[in-house]
Amino acid sequence: MARRCPDFLRRSGAILLSLLAPASLLAQPSGEAPVPYAPPIVAGPVHDAPHPAFDQEHLRLALTFDPAAGRLTALATLTLTPLRPPPDTLVLAAAGLAVDSVHAGPLDRSGTPVPAVTRPGDSLLIALDTLDLSLDTPIRLEIFYSATPRQGLFVRPGSAPGTTQIWTEGGPSAARYWFPLLDHPADNITSELIVTVPPTHTVVAAGRTVATEAVPDGSRVRLLQDQPHRADQVLLAIGAFEAVQDTLRLPNGRRLPFVAYLPPGRRAAFEPTFGRIPEMLRFFSERLGMAYPWPRVAVAALRDFHPGLRDGTGLLLIDEERLRDTRALVDDPGDAELAEAIARQWAGHVLSPTYWTDLWLTDGLAAFLAAAYLEATHGRRAYLEALAGLQQAYLDETARYHRPLVWDRWTWPDQMSDAHSRGKGAWVWHMLRVQLGDDAFWSGLASFLGRHAFDTADTEDLRRAMEAAAGRPLAEVFDQWVYSAGLPVLDARYTHNARSEALTLSIEQVQTGDWVPGVFTVDLTAEVHTLLGIERHDLRLDRPARSVTLPAAMPPRFVLLDPEREVLHDLRLEQPAAAWVAQLRYAPQPRHRLEATRALQAFLDDPALFIGLRTALQSETDPAVRAAILRLIGALPSAHATEPVLLAACDDEAPIVREAVLEALGRRTASADAARCARRRAESDRSYCVQAAAVRALATMKAPDAVAIARSALVTPSAGEVIRRAALAVVDHLDLPRRERIDLLVAHTRPDHAVAVRTQAIAALAAHADDRAVLNRLIALLDDPSVRIREAAILSLAASGQERARAALEAHRAREPHRLLQDLLEARLATVSDPP
Repeated sequence: MARRCPDFLRRSGAILLSLLAPASLLAQPSGEAPVPYAPPIVAGPVHDAPHPAFDQEHLRLALTFDPAAGRLTALATLTLTPLRPPPDTLVLAAAGLAVDSVHAGPLDRSGTPVPAVTRPGDSLLIALDTLDLSLDTPIRLEIFYSATPRQGLFVRPGSAPGTTQIWTEGGPSAARYWFPLLDHPADNITSELIVTVPPTHTVVAAGRTVATEAVPDGSRVRLLQDQPHRADQVLLAIGAFEAVQDTLRLPNGRRLPFVAYLPPGRRAAFEPTFGRIPEMLRFFSERLGMAYPWPRVAVAALRDFHPGLRDGTGLLLIDEERLRDTRALVDDPGDAELAEAIARQWAGHVLSPTYWTDLWLTDGLAAFLAAAYLEATHGRRAYLEALAGLQQAYLDETARYHRPLVWDRWTWPDQMSDAHSRGKGAWVWHMLRVQLGDDAFWSGLASFLGRHAFDTADTEDLRRAMEAAAGRPLAEVFDQWVYSAGLPVLDARYTHNARSEALTLSIEQVQTGDWVPGVFTVDLTAEVHTLLGIERHDLRLDRPARSVTLPAAMPPRFVLLDPEREVLHDLRLEQPAAAWVAQLRYAPQPRHRLEATRALQAFLDDPALFIGLRTALQSETDPAVRAAILRLIGALPSAHATEPVLLAACDDEAPIVREAVLEALGRRTASADAARCARRRAESDRSYCVQAAAVRALATMKAPDAVAIARSALVTPSAGEVIRRAALAVVDHLDLPRRERIDLLVAHTRPDHAVAVRTQAIAALAAHADDRAVLNRLIALLDDPSVRIREAAILSLAASGQERARAALEAHRAREPHRLLQDLLEARLATVSDPP
């Protein structure tokens, strides 16, 4: 698997990853001390699953837009059936909607006006006491309203007439900002959209187009999704697109329409970006025992689509900056994220959680299924690498908070889509696979999915399905991994006694935290590698500390614990540097050799380390491991001795290795040879990421032509704008007057640049916020229409340490419309008053 560019270079159109960052970076007022920030998912209110009085069956939306004003006018028609003796009132989720009138009545008659009032808390209260309602008899609600949404639905003007785009962001809390609904994940509906658009525009939504008629100044398009789905999964995109159409053949012989709506002139991006979708559909259909359930596959690439990638029923919305060309595949095939979105067509759309408390079921399953797809297409290593990435995201989040997977606290349901639900959730699915074995696991999953298709399920439904497949109780497994928080944190060490020919292995569980068990019961394999071969020992950890004595005629070269990654844990194995070097040289799997490179970062002062690394590099065949070794060599203090080794790899055939060489060279003052290597790669490398690394290296090593190369990079297009972003990231390393550097960065915050370029420039300006003009510019960007730009401005101001920046963020908190940025502001401004 190819390694992606570094995170700060590839964060194009990403979901708001900064939301759960640690406590405020702002300078605290004198006399005040920061308090640990409690994320809303820990400090938020407790939510009990509601028991709706009505079943929402069908939603019909007739929409007309005024793009210049960012305004929509609509008629929402809801078909509802009372589930118990009808109450006198009905409450719908409706945020910021200006309701003109509400009519209600039975399906066979015209509705009559009924009183309705908007209430605090983003809801619409409708009086039904004048109606003659009866149990199980459907009624129709007609709600005439208008709105100028500032979240949920966005209008994005283009640079030329006729290029305006309108799109919805999706997510559990977003729908209420552009139509009224009973907002509950267990309430599946069918839906119908009737949208009036200009003649140059196309309407993209889930389902199938059933009618198109000409109207003055445009057309009216009717789309129907007649398969059950959650109401919050209704997505919409409108724009002037170039359509690329194909027909896919599924394993059951069905012919499936596939259409991509791309920016005009970007047809060439279709195959590099979406070419693997047919393979993904076939894999998930076969593995899950259920054919792809929706009438077509559609994708739409959108301008400044801040969620990055969002999936609905048979529909994907993607930020256009994520479109690829063939050259971009050298760095990253992009399979994992797209596979997860396709997996959600089953895990999230066919199957929904009964309530948000169980969101881990679908979030974790989709991430696990994406890893399983990588296993099928790229091998077991790719599967374990994907799980390792999910594990690391979860470990990073546990530094801020722990929670059980089944959880009932949040401010917005979106907050439940965290690294616990997705990362730890995926690992629970993986551990169930390990415990049950492949045949029973996949059979159990197919049975679970089939039983709850187009319906909902909770964790207990899953437990029962897996117990039936396993033929044994699994309550203890679910109690430990799902209903409890955390994971086992293991401190391990070993000693060898030559006289008794024994190895003593000691493992202590040291995890702490709310809802975290003091002791996990886990089974681990210990592999002892010696000159005579490999000895495997099965261990059970079921107490705070465990010490076992194992036969070992020879001292170990190194020891591996849980070599097949069967259990979620945070392992800290204590071994001498020589053992880690031996693991780097002789461990059979690349993942174990990569593990050794990470551990060896603690031994950079060891004078013998360079020899061991150089020897390991000479025999290493795996590009990712070679790259990790070269980064270690570049971090060693003996630059004179290590540079020839780095330069020898400057022309390595693997982009990941060339990138590592440039990162290592960029940490030191340039030699003529190092500068030539970086210049050659900046000017002609076939990898965008390597070119970006070369631009950074030339600037940080203070090469003579760094300024010229950076200026050239700023006008060089690339997938995800990685090259322009690299140049902006190192502007302050260039030999330019400060005012010139500031002006260059400020210029790249203008709206005529790509959003990814603007956000990088805004981040770099944090170091110059002591300049009045810079601070004014950052404060002005708090009111930019782009969510991603406002996010970048918040982060930059928070990092600046300026008291005026703090005041600006305090003032902005009251007017920030987007819920995720509201949470981000709360996190960055978290302080306490003067201590008593």
